[in-house]
Amino acid sequence: MMTCPSIALAAFVAGCALSPQSIQLEPGVAVEAADIGRDRSVALSVQDRREDPNIGTRGGVYPRTSTITAPDVSAAVEKAMSKALGDMGFKVARSDVPADLRMQVSVDDLSYIARGEPVVNQVEVGAKVSSVVEGASGRYSSNAGITETRDVLRPPAPEDNEGYINEALGRALEKLLRDPKFVEFLR
Repeated sequence: MMTCPSIALAAFVAGCALSPQSIQLEPGVAVEAADIGRDRSVALSVQDRREDPNIGTRGGVYPRTSTITAPDVSAAVEKAMSKALGDMGFKVARSDVPADLRMQVSVDDLSYIARGEPVVNQVEVGAKVSSVVEGASGRYSSNAGITETRDVLRPPAPEDNEGYINEALGRALEKLLRDPKFVEFLR
């Protein structure tokens, strides 16, 4: 027979078990609206080069079963980059058509690390991206990354995790597009 403290402990431990989560990637990429592109076309392609499709785990008692994944990372990044390049004055084209510029963007890493046992009290979210742009004036390669650590009072809810990951990925893409050498190359 379980005593009251045993029941409370069992309920606490069960509350620390977190389920897998699939997030919807919709990174916001804010760039200054400018006419850098001057209506030139850019053929955009995006690749997901991560070694592991899992972004991380939500932590808890069973971290191996509390994975975070995102379907079709490339499509989400392509959508965000297309909008940002449009805001910069470019006409975005499919990657298989002739264009003034060709841009390949890669998602090199997307990570989520939960810390704290048995209850998560801190999360670290990171994103690393890179790009190669080719045009009449040559080729320019760049990369950008961001890592953010957040202290949390309770294990983050699924919508919190989705927000953290989208924010980190969006900020990494913004950093890529705001690189002064990158901007100068695009001019």
